[in-house]
Amino acid sequence: MKFLIFLLATVFIFTTVCNALHNEHRRVPPCTDEFCTMLCIEDGYQYGKCENKRCKCYRTTTVKNRSA
Repeated sequence: MKFLIFLLATVFIFTTVCNALHNEHRRVPPCTDEFCTMLCIEDGYQYGKCENKRCKCYRTTTVKNRSA
């Protein structure tokens, strides 16, 4: 009986942690040019673009990668 309770508790904890991690992953903002521009302006660049699901920051000549 103790083993069954332990097994149920383990499954419950595992499920809770997995759901929390999955929900946290969903909160990542979508990679859009507007979002990238907002991030890049904070770093002192002029604008940003989303390329291959990552933000690239631009000045007139400088490029800097920034993860979204």
